Amino acid sequence: MREETGKLGLIDCVVTLIGGMFGSAIFSLSGPTYVTAGPASIISWAVAGMILLLCGLQNAELAIIYPQAGGSFVFPYNALGKTERAKQAWGWASAWSYLNSYCFGAAFSAVYVAQYLMIAFPFFSNVILWAVVWCIGCIFLASFNITASGKANLIMVAGIIVILAAFFFIGLPHFNMSNFSNFFTSGTGGALGTVKAIPTAMLAYGAIITLAFLSSSVRNPNKTIPKAMVIAMAVTVFLYCITIFAMVAMLNISYFESNPGMVYVPIYAVAWSVLGNIPWLPGAISIAAVLALTSTLLVLLLASSWTMQAAAEAGFLPKFLAYVNPKSGAPVPSVICCGIIITGLSCIPDATGMLANTGAICLGICVVITAVSLLSARRTYTRRPGEFYIHGKAFWPIVSIIICLIFITPGVFQEWKYWGLALIWYAAGVVIYIISQALHADKKTSTN
Repeated sequence: MREETGKLGLIDCVVTLIGGMFGSAIFSLSGPTYVTAGPASIISWAVAGMILLLCGLQNAELAIIYPQAGGSFVFPYNALGKTERAKQAWGWASAWSYLNSYCFGAAFSAVYVAQYLMIAFPFFSNVILWAVVWCIGCIFLASFNITASGKANLIMVAGIIVILAAFFFIGLPHFNMSNFSNFFTSGTGGALGTVKAIPTAMLAYGAIITLAFLSSSVRNPNKTIPKAMVIAMAVTVFLYCITIFAMVAMLNISYFESNPGMVYVPIYAVAWSVLGNIPWLPGAISIAAVLALTSTLLVLLLASSWTMQAAAEAGFLPKFLAYVNPKSGAPVPSVICCGIIITGLSCIPDATGMLANTGAICLGICVVITAVSLLSARRTYTRRPGEFYIHGKAFWPIVSIIICLIFITPGVFQEWKYWGLALIWYAAGVVIYIISQALHADKKTSTN
C-alpha cells in the first residue's frame, strides 16, 4: 500500500478544504439562493453539500488508483478512451472544465473581496484596483510555499468562525421566526425554488475536489484524503446552515426584493440594516468576508494551477508551465499564469453573475466526467487490501451523473445565456486541443 510522505497532514487538509469551501459563498451566494428558494435555501445548501461530498469521495478513490498530482487531467486520461488521442481528448475536456470553474470562481472571490472592503471602508473605493491587489497577493503566497498557504488558511478560517459566532449570538434577540413562513414557496423560484438554488449552492463546495488533485502533497493519502473530505464537509455544511438560518431569521426576503444591490452581500446587509446599533459589527463582518473570500481565492488558485501544470505536462500547453519548484512544491509558472487570468477576469466586476453561473455549468460537467472515469477505472483496477473505495458498486457514480445532468439542463435550471458563455469557453478549448495535436504531429514527423 502506498504511504507517500507529502507535506500536508490531516489537519492541514481539513483546514485547506474548509478554507476553500467556507469562503465566498456564505458572504455572497447565500443571498441569491435565499431570493430563489426563500427559507428553504437552507435545504438547498445541505443537499448541495451531500452531492459534492459524493463527487469528492469519487475523486479520492481515483486519487488512490492514479496518485499523480493534477488529477483533473490525469483521472479521465488514464480511465477513458482506447487510443492515445481519445485519452488526451478526455483529459483535456476535464481539465478545461475545471479551469473554468476554478478561475471563474477565484475571480468572483477577488471581486467580492473588493466589494466588501468598499462598503465597509471608504478608503477601498476602487473595486477593480483592490481586486487586482488581492490577486497579486495570493499569487505570491501560492508561489511561496504550499504549507505556508495552509497556515494562512488556518488563521483566516479561525477568524471567520469567531466573527460569525458573534454575528449569530448578537442577532438572537432579533430573530423573527415568521420569516420562515411559506417555507418552500416565498422565493422567486416558487415551489421548485429549493431545487433551482442547488446548482448555485454547489459552487460553494467545489473546493472539496481539489485535495484529490494534490495527492502527491498529502501524507498517507489513502486515509487522509477521504477522512479530511468528510470532516471538512460536515463542518462546512453546519457552518453554512447555521449562518443562513440566522440570516433568514433576522432579515425577511422582501428586503432583498426591495434592495437588489444587497443580494451579493447578504450578511453585511443583515449587520447593517438589523444590527446597525452595534457600530463595530458591519466592519467585523466585512473583515470576515475578506478573510473567507481570500481563503477561497487562494485554494482555487492552487487548484487551477495544478490543473494547468498537468495539462502542460501532457503537452496541451507550453512546457514551461509544467515546472514545479522543488523547494516550495508549487507549480510556480502555472500559479503565475492562472493568477494573470484570474486577475484579468476580476477587472470586469459587472460580469460576476455570469462567471458564477457559467462556473456552475462547468462544475456539473466535471462531476459527470469524474463519475464516468471512476466507473471505467474500476473495470481494470485491482484494489489492494485496505485501499479506500466507495461502496455501492456503480450506484453512486450513476446517481451523480443523473443529478448533475438535471441541474445543468439549459432552459430549466440554467439560463441559455450562461450556456452560451460556457459553449464559447469550450470552443476555445477545442481550438487549443486541435493546435496541440497539430504540434505533436509536426514533432513526430520531424523526428521520423
